[in-house]
Amino acid sequence: MAQAGPYDPGLRLAQDLDFLARIARLGELGYVPHPTGGYRLRTTAASARSYARQRKHMRFIQERLARRDAGGDLGWDEFDATYAPSWRTRRRDYAAAAYRDGGLALAQGRWAGALQVMGAVAVDPTYAVPRLVRHVRARRA
Repeated sequence: MAQAGPYDPGLRLAQDLDFLARIARLGELGYVPHPTGGYRLRTTAASARSYARQRKHMRFIQERLARRDAGGDLGWDEFDATYAPSWRTRRRDYAAAAYRDGGLALAQGRWAGALQVMGAVAVDPTYAVPRLVRHVRARRA
């Protein structure tokens, strides 16, 4: 694991994903095909409160890995100075956050908050409708 390098403290919201991506570059990864634990989602979690910033960090990780694969590197300051997500990307991120928040509200029985799922459908139906269909089918199974 030393070859992968340490956690990047500058990526507070995505340092685990960065670390795992670097490990994956070193060799084959395995997985356990069944759940071994749980992951609690909350509307007050950092990933929910800072969704746009987390997505920005994840895009930085992707770009940095691509640069490293090409023999270069990318620092946060350089990425941050040139980061300009398209309107489509911002719309998709907004829809994803609204869908997630609406799903959490629905799970908590907060029906008014669950309407955010419909907002996600209105903002980006190409993102929200397939997810909604998958969730409905999974509930019926």
